[in-house]
Amino acid sequence: MFAIGIDADNSYYPIAYAIVEKECYITWFWFLSLLKVDLKLDEDFRITFMTDKQKGLVEAIREIWKNSEHRNCVRHLYANFKKKFKTYEIRTKVWEAAKATTVEDFNRVMTKIKDMNEKAHEWLCEKPIEQWSKSHF
Repeated sequence: MFAIGIDADNSYYPIAYAIVEKECYITWFWFLSLLKVDLKLDEDFRITFMTDKQKGLVEAIREIWKNSEHRNCVRHLYANFKKKFKTYEIRTKVWEAAKATTVEDFNRVMTKIKDMNEKAHEWLCEKPIEQWSKSHF
């Protein structure tokens, strides 16, 4: 398990890590509880987590940081998307939608996706947009 941060230059730096027998709610809860103590953060501290939705991780975050926000790593969403939808052109549109900074731009890209493949559009719409597109952060 590990926690990383992003500094003002968009560079990553390690915050903490642990080696555990398996990833589950209990080990994530333990790790995040220690992280909260080590960083001296209270419940009111506003923090955003970006995760790959490992087992128990989202639940542990909600329990420890009730005011936190949660985002999904688009790389994982994309990996699942490209298993179902093989066309290169439509796969590039996923990144375009994720990087869109306004709702208008996001909607424009999603309309293009729908025109290209309605099932792909439906699949993306099932995912909470505020967790994977900058336009809704």
